[in-house]
Amino acid sequence: MKKHNNQDSRNFGYGKQLAYAGKQALNDRYGADGKFSTRASHAARFNQFAQWCKSDGINDARKITAEHIAAYASDLSNQVASGEKAVSYAQNQLSSVNVVLSTMRGNTALNVSPSKLVGERSHIRDTVPLSLERSNFDRALKLMPSGEGKLAVFLAREFGLRLREVGLFRPGEAFSRRLITMATLIFNAV
Repeated sequence: MKKHNNQDSRNFGYGKQLAYAGKQALNDRYGADGKFSTRASHAARFNQFAQWCKSDGINDARKITAEHIAAYASDLSNQVASGEKAVSYAQNQLSSVNVVLSTMRGNTALNVSPSKLVGERSHIRDTVPLSLERSNFDRALKLMPSGEGKLAVFLAREFGLRLREVGLFRPGEAFSRRLITMATLIFNAV
């Protein structure tokens, strides 16, 4: 049962406390039984926004304006600049504010662009992974005792698979038995 768009009630009819109202809005948006991790992540990040609002004297979502969100974003941006927070986390915090407030209000009038307000994410590696050097990889492969382990490390490196993907990989279904035997013999020789 959706409760939002009750413009006359505190926090749009979701409850008296802003953080609690945010949780209830997330239950409305995602359902109370599913998406537990998503709801929990948004709720935790929105709770920080609710605490910030409370310290600013705001206890009702109806009173939140674009200026309040811009001021919150400015605080987050300052924390990013000082190294207290990562850009990605600050963006996630603003994204959660967008999600909860749009659900409570029933519109996207207060949505902001997290990347414009707190900065762009940068995923540029500044060190070369050890596994990229073929000599390190070959040395590690020689130290492995089992053929299955060698095959797993090889698949992870050469095909970019994560270890979990390698663990779930069923080579019998992917390759013929002959190819597996050949690969095992090659890796045992290394």
